[in-house]
Amino acid sequence: MAAQPDSITLPVEPVISSPAKASAPRFAKVPVRPSADVTMENMVLARLLGMAQRYQREGNLRAAMDLYWDLAETQHDTNEGAEARRILMDLAGRYEQQGAVRMARSIYERVLADVEQ
Repeated sequence: MAAQPDSITLPVEPVISSPAKASAPRFAKVPVRPSADVTMENMVLARLLGMAQRYQREGNLRAAMDLYWDLAETQHDTNEGAEARRILMDLAGRYEQQGAVRMARSIYERVLADVEQ
């Protein structure tokens, strides 16, 4: 994939200094938003979250939780990171209801530590 430029140069409206004479068009630098990279990142994050959910449905809770933790702890400002934290909280609640209080507490504390960072 070719490197994307930091900015591109676009023409702007000519500035008229006097009614009889118009200056040549001036150019302004406009930052380029790497939308293709952002879209690809969103796609990858959505697929990783989907994989974790599939692991969970298939009963592979260890693999699911590993992936949820990875998303939760590395993707703080994304929807996928927030969803992973929400799912981890749900799992902790289930552990708590089933009497696995130590496991639930460790999840709660780790999520809380992650949110505080």
